[in-house]
Amino acid sequence: MDKILCWICKKPATRARALGNVFASYNDIMSSQKKPNRFQRCYCDECYEKHMNEIAQQNEIWLKLKRVRMFELAMDKMERQDIDFAKYEEAIKTVEQFNLDNPDKFDSAAEIIAAIILIHNHIKIKTQYKIEGYQVDFLLPNDKVVLEIDGVTHKLKTAKDAIRDDVIKHHLGQGWRVVRIPADTTGLNTGTSSWFVG
Repeated sequence: MDKILCWICKKPATRARALGNVFASYNDIMSSQKKPNRFQRCYCDECYEKHMNEIAQQNEIWLKLKRVRMFELAMDKMERQDIDFAKYEEAIKTVEQFNLDNPDKFDSAAEIIAAIILIHNHIKIKTQYKIEGYQVDFLLPNDKVVLEIDGVTHKLKTAKDAIRDDVIKHHLGQGWRVVRIPADTTGLNTGTSSWFVG
């Protein structure tokens, strides 16, 4: 039986890459051990480390570009609504910097727009806040509100989300509400101005 060789240098391979780890952290990738096999690319230890380091660097570039593009999409959606953009400048710049510094805090352009509007209206927010194993888009602690910006997939899981909302409200306590705003009917996607409150 032929030896399994390193995909890069053709020395004997010592490990295969763990599948599904393209966006894992560098440390997680390096700690994953998988024996060489004939069904995927395999590497010697030196080439594995070099290759995974390159992937980690590519991921960092990709995540930054993704954040920048998502922010620009949010700006485009806002500009289509004919609002007085200068009024929102301070909030826009605050959210733009927060988005660059925190790659995991917004999942969509609609959430970026929501953050801009909330900050413009001096509403304290926590983004991607974890509650009882769930992650909510926004927690508004002073208003006792959990705010969810629902994309098109929400329509397919309304029953599941209702249970989720009950668990969240029960955990947070009396007086808390879960408010859901469908992104496709609030001006976030349609070009109407109903989302903006002045």
